[in-house]
Amino acid sequence: MKIHTNKRLIAAAAVMAFTLTGCGSVPDLDHVNRDMEAEYMAGALLKYDKNNDDMLDYDRSILRATPTPTPVPTSKPVQTTATPSGSAVAGNDSDGTGEVAATVPAEKVFDLKQVDIKMMSSELKQTYGSADAAVTAHSGSKLYIVHFRVKNQASIRQKVNLLKKDLEYTLVSDGEVLGKPLMTILQNDLQYYKENMKAGRNSEAVLVFEIDGKQKLQNPVIQVTDGKVTGEIAVH
Repeated sequence: MKIHTNKRLIAAAAVMAFTLTGCGSVPDLDHVNRDMEAEYMAGALLKYDKNNDDMLDYDRSILRATPTPTPVPTSKPVQTTATPSGSAVAGNDSDGTGEVAATVPAEKVFDLKQVDIKMMSSELKQTYGSADAAVTAHSGSKLYIVHFRVKNQASIRQKVNLLKKDLEYTLVSDGEVLGKPLMTILQNDLQYYKENMKAGRNSEAVLVFEIDGKQKLQNPVIQVTDGKVTGEIAVH
């Protein structure tokens, strides 16, 4: 083995540094005696010394390289597909559960015993109501007023309160959602209907929608939902 004295000192210092700090990536030397370990360390460092003309000569066949850890593949993030909004069924996911409301007859959504709610007629106007409570459409829009008859079919007086049912209404024309009714102060607004009705009494109620003035209504329906079930009322 050929090595100058100063290089041996450098190698010895390097071995001491590696032994004390534990730094660096080196082969598995557990099975090699300390002399061979020192020679390997010195040679690994001195080969990068430009003033080094002599290389340490040792048997590298006894060294086993530390295995390189196999990288663990990371899972790709799961992509979620957003559910399109504006579904033709009003009340979709209205309770935040992601479930679509089931379709049933409208009277089951109202759920009023011996009370019949029937769509009677519809009309287009610029203004609707009385001097005390009038609704006027914005410029370029028009009001679509849908009239209903509420009838107590029972033989006794009974209270009819739609306000507490928290129902939602949506106007749909030929599958296109046009919007929800206006919030009004009309006494006969179906959204806030509340009356103590005599037996056999009829009462009128309305829903007022504001639509584009150029909108052509075709096969219009009003969807009513309580968030769990949805019913449809054909408008004519």
